[in-house]
Amino acid sequence: MFPEKLTGKVVSATAFVRNFGAYARTAGSEPIHILNHGRPAWSLIATDHLARLSDARSGGHEHDHDRLALSVVLDTITTKVIMLDADLRIIRVNPSARHAMMVDDDDIRGVPLGTIMSDIRYQFILRAIERVRDTGVSETFEVDTVSGPPRTYNVKVEMFASGIVMFADETTAQTLVRDRLNVAHVYEALMDALPGLARGTINARGVITAASPALAELVQTDPGRIVGMRLSSLFHTSVRTAVADSIETLLDDRTGFTMTAVLQAGGTETTSVMLSASPNPTHGRDDGAIFLLQKSAA
Repeated sequence: MFPEKLTGKVVSATAFVRNFGAYARTAGSEPIHILNHGRPAWSLIATDHLARLSDARSGGHEHDHDRLALSVVLDTITTKVIMLDADLRIIRVNPSARHAMMVDDDDIRGVPLGTIMSDIRYQFILRAIERVRDTGVSETFEVDTVSGPPRTYNVKVEMFASGIVMFADETTAQTLVRDRLNVAHVYEALMDALPGLARGTINARGVITAASPALAELVQTDPGRIVGMRLSSLFHTSVRTAVADSIETLLDDRTGFTMTAVLQAGGTETTSVMLSASPNPTHGRDDGAIFLLQKSAA
């Protein structure tokens, strides 16, 4: 869908985040379409406005404009929308939801939602919808698909007019990023718990930008002095040039390395270590590297 064909305001994700309050108020009268890589990805519409548009469907000619506006909004947003009556029978399913469910509008209008979501693993969704209908209190939760390619949706169920509306936005990518980040945090904690293992990051100039407390212990210095030092400067002069050359090659060619080396620890003391480093995948070509240091067995 081209932005110029959408009804309402079209804004970038950055502008939306920076001006959320203003756009949230605007969503009470017209939808806000949020771009992702130049294409509409999400739409924000106030529940009250959606209810007014839906109510207009049963009005006379004076409500033609509102009925058309509702249809345009539902037909263009990527959010999956399912409208139900008080008996949980389907009133309307927008194109995005029909595509995800692989059904035709004529085939499911008036059908109980439980018939469509018959898998027992979806029963908690039906229970949530029933609670919203009975209490009038909105509910939000995550749903993982049980068939086809694995997908995750953020689902919100609300009352509208005399029925219930369910909004579902796919968050598969965001969920994968969140889960992998959580796993990475666990790995970091496990590494920090191992004696003699230190980790950190360097920037494109080979300067340490972050380090675990174990690195300061290995070189027997104050942790506050580590950040801002060149990684190569921590090593004994006998290997410092080789370490510096390996780091330079890594930063220039984006090729990781593993080598034995000797840390200069506590003035005249030295510590044999294994040094491994790899390009930092977080931010692109020129954003440094991640390194690990493992104290060698005596």
